[in-house]
Amino acid sequence: MTRAVSALFHGEFSLAWHYHPLVYFLPVVFTAIMFQKKMSKKLLVVFWSTVFTVFTAVYLVRLFGGSNVVCFDFANSAVYSLFDTLFQEV
Repeated sequence: MTRAVSALFHGEFSLAWHYHPLVYFLPVVFTAIMFQKKMSKKLLVVFWSTVFTVFTAVYLVRLFGGSNVVCFDFANSAVYSLFDTLFQEV
């Protein structure tokens, strides 16, 4: 999302979409944050549940859909390196 926002600030709108398609949804989220005290509790629960669901769905589609922006490479992750270092045979 950070790269998408940066691309937006540089006027690179298609690159921002490529990095994260929900970058254009951020103004709605920030507006909801600013006015959440004026919103009903039920509306807030529905709104945040929807935001969480949509962001999770987009992430999973991009993770398992072959996106070159979101990828899973456990062998090069920090967790793998930590376990490899901790459990190396001496």
